[in-house]
Amino acid sequence: MAPECRRSSVCDPVTHTPSDSAASPSLSLGKKLGFATLATLLFFGLLEGVLALIGVRPLLYSEDPHVGFSSRVPLFVEGYANTLITAPNKIRWFNDQRFAQVKAKGVTRVFCLGGSTTYGRPYRDTTSFCGWLRQYLPAADPSQEWEVINAGGISYASYRVAKLMEELIDYAPDLFVVYTGHNEFLEKRTYSGIIETPAAVRGMQSLLSLTRTYSMVSDILKTSNKPDSETPVLTEEVNTILDQSAGLDRYTRDPELERKIVAHYRYNLSRMVDIAETCGAKVVFITPAANLRSSSPFKSEHANTLTDAQVKTFQTHLANAQKAVANGHHSEALSQIDQATNIDQLHAHSHYLRGTILTALGKDKEAAKAYEQALIHDVCPLRTLPAMREILADTAKSRGVSLVDYHTFLTERSKHGVPGDEWFLDHVHPTIEGHRLLALELIATLEEQGLFANKSALTDSAISSIKNRVLGNIDNNAHGIALRNLGNVLSWAGKKQEAYKAVTHSLELAPGDAYAHYLAGDLASTLGKTDEAEGRFRELIRFNLDPKVATYFPEAHYQLAQIVGARGETGESAQLLTKTLKLQPDHAKALEAFPRVLETHGKNLLKTRRPAEAAAAFKQLEKWNPTHPMAAVLLGVALIEEKKFSEAIDVLTRATTNNPRNPTAHNNLGSAYARSNQPADAERHFKAAIQIAPNHVGAQLNLARLLENSRRNDEAAQHYAAALKLQPASTAAKAGLARTR
Repeated sequence: MAPECRRSSVCDPVTHTPSDSAASPSLSLGKKLGFATLATLLFFGLLEGVLALIGVRPLLYSEDPHVGFSSRVPLFVEGYANTLITAPNKIRWFNDQRFAQVKAKGVTRVFCLGGSTTYGRPYRDTTSFCGWLRQYLPAADPSQEWEVINAGGISYASYRVAKLMEELIDYAPDLFVVYTGHNEFLEKRTYSGIIETPAAVRGMQSLLSLTRTYSMVSDILKTSNKPDSETPVLTEEVNTILDQSAGLDRYTRDPELERKIVAHYRYNLSRMVDIAETCGAKVVFITPAANLRSSSPFKSEHANTLTDAQVKTFQTHLANAQKAVANGHHSEALSQIDQATNIDQLHAHSHYLRGTILTALGKDKEAAKAYEQALIHDVCPLRTLPAMREILADTAKSRGVSLVDYHTFLTERSKHGVPGDEWFLDHVHPTIEGHRLLALELIATLEEQGLFANKSALTDSAISSIKNRVLGNIDNNAHGIALRNLGNVLSWAGKKQEAYKAVTHSLELAPGDAYAHYLAGDLASTLGKTDEAEGRFRELIRFNLDPKVATYFPEAHYQLAQIVGARGETGESAQLLTKTLKLQPDHAKALEAFPRVLETHGKNLLKTRRPAEAAAAFKQLEKWNPTHPMAAVLLGVALIEEKKFSEAIDVLTRATTNNPRNPTAHNNLGSAYARSNQPADAERHFKAAIQIAPNHVGAQLNLARLLENSRRNDEAAQHYAAALKLQPASTAAKAGLARTR
């Protein structure tokens, strides 16, 4: 029997005897897998290197699977002397910035990213938190040179911020400061099923997206497959829903879309961190803050489960609550608004009103919850939702990046524990002081993050000195105009009270701003402040502007005409309308109002025994509209009052010729003939008026008097009786009947 092979020998497969050749040890499965893995990693590592050399970029920071863009236009382009500057075609949305094309040694480069808050709206970069950072950082750490670049884009949402970061990582950034969340619902878009991918799978996709190999394979597959028609393609610059026709009407409650938008926000935040990591830059997120106490929701909708009867009852309670608030009866108001919110928990404005009532009653904690509910249920959510704040905190924690909780910071420093007008100029844009304090919070965070060589050297004295310098350089006129523009936007959005505050504040800074005077007048008029509106319009008219430049100037004349006309000053109203039409001949409302005001003015002049002026008004009316049914008739009356009987007969004859069936024209022509001692013609026209309109009391009385004067008492009595039957209280008819019987 052949001996067994030893483990160290190689056996002949036939004889089972030890082979003469050298033996090779067999590998375990684990070692085989290890070698295979190593070989695979080496292969893909080499492939990654080659792809990097030929310029293939990881898919993660070159593509968002949930939204695409029609083109890619850089924010920064080459300027003079080896600098990068804001592209001229981007100035509309971004601040004008400039920095070195090649970062110098010892420079720490900071990019501030986000939407209009980062930009500094309604003002500009100088008083934004980014501008304040630029001033405070050199004092906090003078050992290094700081470059702070404001890359905040007006109306930019998180997906646009992430897209912009793809460009900015090429400029050697050291730090990204990101304030984003208010603009997620500004643009219309849809989502494919990818947003629903489980978190674990999304995480694996994110890891793969960091590789250039995945990017190459994805590009190859795209060339052989049709593009995903469900992925929305957005324009290079923002095209907001509010800027489109219908504006707020386009917003409607859509919980499913809201859930997907919030999920996309989470994805974008994580993507920003990944993009920053590719160039070794750090990230600081800022939790967006909003005006909750002094800014009402943009749009409310009733729950779609309510019946018409429930909606009607809700509206009754809401109206009662508003009336009680106006009268200072806040306890009653709370009872009414509670009944309303019990019927409909989804109506944003009712929650907001409840918050204001609770604030007035000193119930601050309950009020805070009500304001938060108003924010949650706003159908046009232009403020960061509470769920998004939670996502931001969770992302910062899980990704190990710093977070400045600006929302909590302002909440702790606000009246009643809810941020309001003391910190905001509108629904989301902080005051200059709000921006400054945010910059100081960022300084403290950067110190904790180890970006300073030593402990911050920023002293109270330096903080105060920098503050005074920045505020001292503010152009009040420019800031006033910025506030006026803000008020205009708020007015367009239907937030009239908030718009009024912004515009009146703007006039404190820029009292010579004509457009602000117009807006203030228009808003005051809308809010029932008629006296103030009149004063604003009169101040504006004093400027005597060119309507080709100031298109609102004719409108100011028209609105002032409406105000003075409403209190019976028809003469000035007619003058103002005349000026309106001189400035803007096609002003539709003035064209409609002018003849009506002229007619009323002429009648008022007749009542006050000013027939010559009345005649002038009626002549203007007839000239304005030769076919006006009453112009010639009223002019005839004025001429009769002036005792210009011949002219009156000519005018009224023309009136009866143009409209033979006008009883008033015949009656007045009869009066003109009677006053000029032509009784036969007078009788003919009085009878014509009665034939056309038997119930014409004036014609019956006039004919009766004419007949009585001609001693035709029996006939006169008949017409006096007819007039008395038509108008039983007529003393003239009673007296005439008594005389002729």
